Amino acid sequence: MFDQHNQPVNFEPGGWGDFLMEGDGEFITGKSWHGILYELQKRPGSAAFGVWRVQDGWLDRATPLSATFLEQSYDPRFAAQLRYQLSNNGVDLTKVVFDSETQGKLWKGEAPVLSVERMRNDAEPIFKGYGDDFWVDVTNVARRTDQVDVSLSLNPVRGEPGQVTVAVQRVDGLTTVRFTDFDMGPERTRTMAVLHELRETMTPWIAESGAIWHHAA
Repeated sequence: MFDQHNQPVNFEPGGWGDFLMEGDGEFITGKSWHGILYELQKRPGSAAFGVWRVQDGWLDRATPLSATFLEQSYDPRFAAQLRYQLSNNGVDLTKVVFDSETQGKLWKGEAPVLSVERMRNDAEPIFKGYGDDFWVDVTNVARRTDQVDVSLSLNPVRGEPGQVTVAVQRVDGLTTVRFTDFDMGPERTRTMAVLHELRETMTPWIAESGAIWHHAA
């Protein structure tokens, strides 16, 4: 990163500064709190926000959270939009540490043992999450005696969403999991890629929980 004098950016002390990303992907950053940066935007609204560490022009750490945008900080779309834009700008995301407070437990590899009872209360903090170019959100949780259906939106960044339902059912003491209610939306290739990522992430969790896929797609 370079400043208005074409010099590598350095935020002192410690290299930390606040940032906002506008809808068109432009960043505003500096040693100012988010309220001031918000007033400097070309138009109201932010596609990402948080604090990051930049030293000698190089970004090495980012935290997509802000007290100014506290409610939005727990929406996975903003972290996904940040990662997507940084990647498009040529940033090697593998060299940046992202603090993952907004990442769901499934995506962090910290999901508890899968069960119908667990899904009754914990579906949202487990399934909500994001990758480099997508995010997954919980849109509904339907609870029945031996089954919980978790409806998810599959959202490619700057694309059109699809949806799928994760049905967790107890049958003769065994927990089974399947995908139902597919709607891949108008960008099927991109949403299918998100669905594939979701399945790949869920598979080891299901196995470790002693559950099984049932007629999985």
